[in-house]
Amino acid sequence: FLEEASQHFELVCFTASQRLYAERIIRLIDPKGRIEHTLYRDSCVSVHGNFVKDLSLLGRDLRHTVLLDNSPHAFGYQVENGVPIASWFDDDADAQLPAVMAWLRMLAVSSAPDVRPLVTAKFRIKERLARRDLAGVLLRQQQQRLFEQQLFEQQQQLLPL
Repeated sequence: FLEEASQHFELVCFTASQRLYAERIIRLIDPKGRIEHTLYRDSCVSVHGNFVKDLSLLGRDLRHTVLLDNSPHAFGYQVENGVPIASWFDDDADAQLPAVMAWLRMLAVSSAPDVRPLVTAKFRIKERLARRDLAGVLLRQQQQRLFEQQLFEQQQQLLPL
């Protein structure tokens, strides 16, 4: 993946991992040094327990920048640049990166002046996050109703007949 991607793009690793850990992993996955720059956890912004990656720190034109990440919250400041990928857990059959590479190849040869509309149309991150947020709100409402019902039942047991 890194070999082919480096032929089309400048590769920057922006990780929420600590520097010491990340450097070891990068040496393992990129022995040829295809990754040109790395930003670590100290470059992330912590927002409600999530590490958000502010792409403006790269100093690159965001019209020509995408962020592949397994956490949609990482895109928080530049959702239109976010390309979601599945987490990898030692699965030799995993084909996530080759599948994304096919789309990235198309992006590399496109003459689009701005990648963000293409990313938005393909991945619809704002819609996904809105659905996830709505699901969270509905779950909290359901938990609140259950709590209130339990409280009501406890009060009923304490009242004399």
